[in-house]
Amino acid sequence: MKKCEYCAEEVQEDAKKCKHCGEWLQKDEEQPKAKQTKDQPKKEPQKLEGFSGWLALFGLGIFAAPIFIFFSIITEPEAYDGLGIFFNILIIAGYIWLNYLMVKRRKVFKKWFLGIGVAQIILTGLIALGANSESYLYSQSELSDINTSAFRTLFYVIVWALYLWNSKRAKNTFIN
Repeated sequence: MKKCEYCAEEVQEDAKKCKHCGEWLQKDEEQPKAKQTKDQPKKEPQKLEGFSGWLALFGLGIFAAPIFIFFSIITEPEAYDGLGIFFNILIIAGYIWLNYLMVKRRKVFKKWFLGIGVAQIILTGLIALGANSESYLYSQSELSDINTSAFRTLFYVIVWALYLWNSKRAKNTFIN
């Protein structure tokens, strides 16, 4: 017989747990963990890769953008002149290229996104600048839409570029 080091009661020599106080009698490194049993699998750290989380939302936007622009040109052709249609077709081609790079998980995807995004910012900024310099040609609501579009594009590109360059998921996904 030996004494429990916690409650000083006598217990069997080969006892692993005190029957009086319920404390484990083994050394700390040998004690089974109370929180995790044999039936519970060990929780592995989450691998941050693949298209889930915010990256899935971003990917959906990249996929839907050329479709949205194309249907915008088809449904409202009077809103675009020849140069506007040309630039929008270039943007559609850029987004199709981004879709290809995204599906193939290419490292250069982030750079291409930033390049196409900067081109969009410049184009929408020039359109807004031109419309505001000749504001007599547009109604107040049209000017508001043009200016809102320029700021929305700027915000979109900044937020998603910051996400792509700082996200562990994006770094682990675009590896080829």
